[in-house]
Amino acid sequence: MSTVVDPGAAPQPEVKVLTFITMRSFVPRRMGEDAYASMRAGLSPETLASFDLEDPGEWVPEAHMHEVMRWVYDQMLESDDDAYLEFARDLAKAGISRFLRIFLSLASERFVLSKIPTVWKRLRRNAGQVSSEHADGIIRLSYDGFPFFGDRVYRLLSLANCEALVFAATKRLPLGAVKHWSKSSMILEFELRA
Repeated sequence: MSTVVDPGAAPQPEVKVLTFITMRSFVPRRMGEDAYASMRAGLSPETLASFDLEDPGEWVPEAHMHEVMRWVYDQMLESDDDAYLEFARDLAKAGISRFLRIFLSLASERFVLSKIPTVWKRLRRNAGQVSSEHADGIIRLSYDGFPFFGDRVYRLLSLANCEALVFAATKRLPLGAVKHWSKSSMILEFELRA
């Protein structure tokens, strides 16, 4: 039986496998082998298939990433926002390559945050748009057209990813917060420090 695809349907958001590859070594090291086994047992077969891919540049449905991160938040970290932010930040740091770390070490907080739209495009496709603007010591990142921001897990994940990149550059966490969100949009604001 073949599946009929609606040619007018919008393409679904996709994410690169890179995060899953990082997570496969990060979770057992950070949370232990038992927690990793529990996570794998809690994932759907489709998500587990994406989780086990080897090519970091391969694209998989963003819904699979959502399932994994929702499981981590709910089950592994018992819906603790602070623990999840720390986990997501450390996961992002673990995924930053040695070359990128060297490059980032030469960059300022403002520069790194202004490049978030570029990072977003490299790691996601069919995932809406991200723009950055700077005014009065504030960097505002506006995300639009990404259907996962209705879930707190994704708002925290995006904040943590930005924090990890800035930390890689400056060795300090930026002063950032979610300022507005809807089902498919979000605004993050970061106060720049001297």
